[in-house]
Amino acid sequence: AVPVASAPPQASEMKPFACANILLLPKGEYLKAADVLTKAEKDEANPMGSLHQFASVAVSFLTNRPETPPASPAAADRSDLAKLSRAELRAAIPEIVARARRTSIVILNEEHQSPRDRAFALEVARALRPLGYSILAVEGFHSSPDAAERVRKAKRIATDGYVRLSTGVYTLDPVFAAFVRKSLALGYRPAVYDFVTAQGVRRTAAQREQGEADNLMSGIFSKTPKAKVLIYVGYSHAAERPLDGNTWMAARLKRMTGIDPLTIDQTTLSRTGSGGLYAALEKRMRGRSVVPMLGGKPLKFGSLGPAVDLQVAHRPTRLLHGRPDWLFAMGRTAVEVPPKLRPRTGRVLAQAFLANEAADAVPVDQVIARAGGKPPPLLVPPGPLRFAVRRGFQPGDCEAAPK
Repeated sequence: AVPVASAPPQASEMKPFACANILLLPKGEYLKAADVLTKAEKDEANPMGSLHQFASVAVSFLTNRPETPPASPAAADRSDLAKLSRAELRAAIPEIVARARRTSIVILNEEHQSPRDRAFALEVARALRPLGYSILAVEGFHSSPDAAERVRKAKRIATDGYVRLSTGVYTLDPVFAAFVRKSLALGYRPAVYDFVTAQGVRRTAAQREQGEADNLMSGIFSKTPKAKVLIYVGYSHAAERPLDGNTWMAARLKRMTGIDPLTIDQTTLSRTGSGGLYAALEKRMRGRSVVPMLGGKPLKFGSLGPAVDLQVAHRPTRLLHGRPDWLFAMGRTAVEVPPKLRPRTGRVLAQAFLANEAADAVPVDQVIARAGGKPPPLLVPPGPLRFAVRRGFQPGDCEAAPK
């Protein structure tokens, strides 16, 4: 009998989330990932469904996203608005520094779709360094079930002095990468601590929170109990009291170390977190990030309010030359997108990298350039640069390699 050749295996189309997170983002294809997730979100029957957060995060990596207009103050609780009307708005950084002197652990949270929060995290890291804070523990660093591997991952970040595409998911944001890069340059030592399980093994919320606290204890506090540590987390991981039926990492670490941490929430008094309250604050901020105080005590709101020490509100973002003004405040210089990177048709993502960083480093900045118009400037730190261009999603980009 004559053998019949079997047909070659065919590529298969991946689902949008898997495509963006397995195929595209690990290769630095930011624009394609944002395109595929945004389209999938629009196709969903529920526009606030399962893909909403992932699409918002992917779009935020482009760092040029307009802010959502705040809600009317009328949308907020009247008693909360009455308190805010009497509140003293203190500059956030001096208030944080004064309180950080009384502890050795500061826990700061973020909205995962908010590069602005990471710019503020750098302000906090810079302000805490003279107080002796020297370890930066980041939930967003990819972790491992193995303690030795977590140490190796942290050493690689420290040796490089920057983050790579493989360092984490949220660290793919150029502003997050700048926060880490500049913190390392200030003298911080990175720590990897998120709790992950072996492949295919699911983790419960309680397992993750306890695992994070355990990893921080074994990796830092058991070895150096007097270490001064800035821990950067998402949302409720900063809660130092039980919340929403869970005991979160901050509460577990507080119990295990015996140290009362300074816990700071950026998510509640934001445009997206509580638009009505933010609308009542934005005209009073005087160009700075603020902490509301009443009767000499921090004023806090929402479900996270009772579980943290401070809540911060950031002044409204203004666009300068089409870019967020707080990006300029990060010590950056505006440079034009090189003409050779500008498209003749359609749109592309123009990227800038520090020339001395590896090919898989996270870009220092990126902007969308469209045919027929002048793109906004790239905002870059000092040093020689290299440039690259990435195109948007094309049919076939979500095809997985055949097995």
